[in-house]
Amino acid sequence: MKLTKKLLPYLFLALLILPVTVLAAEQLQNPLTGNTSPITIEGLATNIINGILGFVGVLAFGMFLYGGFIWLTSAGNADKVKLGMNAMVWAVLGIAAIFLAYAILSTVLGFFQTGAAGGVQ
Repeated sequence: MKLTKKLLPYLFLALLILPVTVLAAEQLQNPLTGNTSPITIEGLATNIINGILGFVGVLAFGMFLYGGFIWLTSAGNADKVKLGMNAMVWAVLGIAAIFLAYAILSTVLGFFQTGAAGGVQ
């Protein structure tokens, strides 16, 4: 009960300040795009998905480099050659899956953003 009494003024203050910060955020200019319009749910989803796909793409490329390094440093060891080749094959399949996921999400989000098939901006 004491904790609730201590937190109640802070919660009330946050509820008073929140609308002011939201109104102030609408006036700010995005430094990356120069756009001053507020972001939509679709735009936020697009940004999050692009970030995740980019990160996963970097991981897949890193696995491709790892597989190549293992293969090149195998010194004729058949097990290491197979390990490196398998890592590279799975990395290429992962990159293909990422491109496919991007194409599907681009089409689906394009329907939500423009009402027709369009690309992810």
